[in-house]
Amino acid sequence: MGRVRYLNIAVSCYSGYQLNEKPLAFAIGGRRFRVARIIRRWRSPSGRSWFEVETDDARRFYLAYDAVRDIWIGEAERDETRLDPASDEPSTET
Repeated sequence: MGRVRYLNIAVSCYSGYQLNEKPLAFAIGGRRFRVARIIRRWRSPSGRSWFEVETDDARRFYLAYDAVRDIWIGEAERDETRLDPASDEPSTET
């Protein structure tokens, strides 16, 4: 099915011993999502910190913090991208 990628999204984070330690909420396409739980986390070979998260409305997203460029990247399964319930077309914003 594939994923849709969103670049440079706005993410609110908890920063403890490390900057942007874990995402708490994020915004895509003008809609704000609250992170209900972090399903898993990992670091890619490129150094990005990845988080598989579930939102409070049961959607699943993949968020990555790129510390070198200081940006967040978001990905969603194509069926999770319908941000506007009135729309029949999935959003493909980047």
